[in-house]
Amino acid sequence: MTDDVLHNQMIVEALRFGIVPMYEIENLTMGYSNLKNTFEQYLNNIKASNPQFLEVIGGFGTGKSHRMSVIRHIARNQNFITLKTEIDGSNISFHDPMGLWSALMETIEVKNKVDSVHPVSILGTASKKSSSGFEQLINTGAIYEAYTLYQSMAMKLHLERMNRVIPYFGALIAGDTKYTPTDLRKYIKQQSGLSNIPKITPIIRRSPVWERPNDFINGLAGLSFLAKMCGFNGIVITIDECEVNSHKLTTNQKTQLKDTLLVLINYFRGKLEVPLAPIGLFIANASDSRMDLVHMIVKMGEGNCEYLKDWQTSDYSILAKKITMVYEKAYHLNNIYNPEDASTAIKKQEKTVIQDGPVRKFIKDYISILDCKYGPSASNPNNIKF
Repeated sequence: MTDDVLHNQMIVEALRFGIVPMYEIENLTMGYSNLKNTFEQYLNNIKASNPQFLEVIGGFGTGKSHRMSVIRHIARNQNFITLKTEIDGSNISFHDPMGLWSALMETIEVKNKVDSVHPVSILGTASKKSSSGFEQLINTGAIYEAYTLYQSMAMKLHLERMNRVIPYFGALIAGDTKYTPTDLRKYIKQQSGLSNIPKITPIIRRSPVWERPNDFINGLAGLSFLAKMCGFNGIVITIDECEVNSHKLTTNQKTQLKDTLLVLINYFRGKLEVPLAPIGLFIANASDSRMDLVHMIVKMGEGNCEYLKDWQTSDYSILAKKITMVYEKAYHLNNIYNPEDASTAIKKQEKTVIQDGPVRKFIKDYISILDCKYGPSASNPNNIKF
């Protein structure tokens, strides 16, 4: 079996679950070239430290999450660090900047890296360089303090000693709530053997609570400047789903929610003392109602909105042709595309309660149809012709 055949079989296997793998996102995304041109304009502004705020609006199953994946793919190819999360309004929410920060720090990705990158590696790399970004970093609070302490210790300690303290810097940058600032200072002091360790300031302070939104945006600005110092163009954050369930919050939580939203609005308007940084925030939302808080944030923050339309029959037909080409390469087939197969998959949506969303269900049903007609048998799973 050739590498190309195996590659395409891996793609088909993902498509059986309705998933478009990241390494095939360009070929299987409708209108990818136009999307690339559009989002590169946003990225150019971000690179110039002109923060960008975009809301992607669409109904259930119109491809909002896929659009977020496309944005991250384009951003990484343009030398940006990407982060992502889903805001459900309870477990991860705007009213809890500490939890939101920690969730984002677990998802840092860069081009050509399969696994996520720990934020301490960005801190470590930046400490060895003195490129653009340092002057702005000075004004970002706790991130700057962590950077200067890390850089100072890296100059004083042997590699073995430094390796002992790196995990605690990792906990600091990642917002790990298992450690208090006092704990981190004690452990760093013990492992380094140095006595003059300054007070540790967490990226998001536990108190006062009203400072957490400012700490959050300071942290993002600091991280983006560290990224610049590492040679990246900035950071791009996607929120793949965004629910703000204010009716489920306590009075204090509602106040914290409003405070965070106001800080975001004012930052993207350029009305905070926090330096403008190479940050892009892209939010997927199902509603454009005037009563929707997410939509209100974007409009007040002078962000842009993009509306995703419901798919038409012609869109599904184009996607079916793209999928068929991959399927042919995977199983040594030629010219098997039949418009009736695509029509059958579309009609199945009308007769079934959709849980996956129409596009994902179409992909699964269409692959199922191809499997029934041309797919591998159990005795010959790779469909190799002997």
